[in-house]
Amino acid sequence: MMKKGIGGIMKRKTVLFATLAGCLFALLWLPVSGVAAVSPIAGLIQDAMKVLALEKGGEDLGVLTNARYVTLSDKTTEHYITDIENLTGASMGKGNLLFFNERPKDSLLIIVAHRSKMQCVVIRFDGTQGETKFLSLKDSDLRDSDFFWNATLGASGKETFNIVSIISAWFAGAPYEFMHCVELHGHICPGIFFGYFTSKGILEKYPLLRGEKYILIASPNECKDDAFQVLLGLTPGKQNLIVKPVDKRLIKQKAGHYATGILIKWSESKQSGLGVVLSIHFDAIKAAIKMDFGQHSSRNEKLLAARKLTEHLSEYADFFSVEKEFTVTKELKNELMRAGTNPYVLLGMMSEIKE
Repeated sequence: MMKKGIGGIMKRKTVLFATLAGCLFALLWLPVSGVAAVSPIAGLIQDAMKVLALEKGGEDLGVLTNARYVTLSDKTTEHYITDIENLTGASMGKGNLLFFNERPKDSLLIIVAHRSKMQCVVIRFDGTQGETKFLSLKDSDLRDSDFFWNATLGASGKETFNIVSIISAWFAGAPYEFMHCVELHGHICPGIFFGYFTSKGILEKYPLLRGEKYILIASPNECKDDAFQVLLGLTPGKQNLIVKPVDKRLIKQKAGHYATGILIKWSESKQSGLGVVLSIHFDAIKAAIKMDFGQHSSRNEKLLAARKLTEHLSEYADFFSVEKEFTVTKELKNELMRAGTNPYVLLGMMSEIKE
């Protein structure tokens, strides 16, 4: 009896010791894995949400950031994305966590936005401290362009334009696939719309069959080419996006049209394909948004055009145009792609320029 009692006591002591040891281990481990350290950007984001009267996970809440593209003290910034998600409730899956590409530099930007109010707070964080700036992005608040673009975020208005143009597209409900094009390009401008309209037109009118692939000669080369990379999966590195600068003013095409490139829908097994000279019906775009704009337009004009174009993204078929179709042999394909060859001269759509 005594032996059994001692064994029972010893067993209970062992269990108790193991339980206490487990609790002690859990307490020691808890600060590491169970309780996240306070993020250095937490206060900045919470203050921004308070200024904008936004609740975590709210329908009007959106976040734009260059996290994962920039570095702070030579360290990458991907981990700040988790902080942003936890603090705001925004996510890529919900379509309200947006990114934009910038060269690595010691400046993390986080823009917290209120969609229905068309307001945002820009947070700039250098790794140790941050600063914030409130912006109202209604058309009426952008009238004094010199003040807005040059004094809002610093000496240069370029960064302000990048932020405002992207957030404006989100305000207007641009689809996430379009925002991915913008992420790579880093801002919104008429050219990225031209690339979007052209890509969507290609996918609808010239879908790939088994054994086929796209080769696109991006000529003239402009902002539109970044949309080709995102929507068509083409890149210069894979040698299926060939970038060739030409003087677009000299290309022979229908009046009111704007050349965007030359598509080759190529069959490897047949060693032949279909060639298509692509363009955008520029006059139709201007008619749709009821305004004219161009390369030398002001930032306000470009922003206004972009805002209006965002409302017409689903109407790409009205703007996508084909100048001509032709048969492509292996020899012609190689010549069109060859460095130093002007593809429009080769197709008889442009005169040879003699130096």
